[in-house]
Amino acid sequence: MLKERKVRILKLIIIYTKEVSRILDNILKDSKSPIYKIIGEEFVKNLVQTGGATFNKPWFGQLMTDPQVIVYLIQVNTWMEVYNVDF
Repeated sequence: MLKERKVRILKLIIIYTKEVSRILDNILKDSKSPIYKIIGEEFVKNLVQTGGATFNKPWFGQLMTDPQVIVYLIQVNTWMEVYNVDF
């Protein structure tokens, strides 16, 4: 029972990672996306292509790794768009 639950959780994590990677990839297709103003294009593209695996050091302790970093970048980009943040 425990093994089946772990397998289901891992499958959900894989689905979640693929979906947030797809969302960030769509953001990156727009060269005017605000996220480009604060983070390197190659870094973000590598992050999406690997599902966050290139970001192997936990950010904010153990709270943010892999897909959480991708979601954070989506949130930052959205915030910058909504509030017209410019540098």
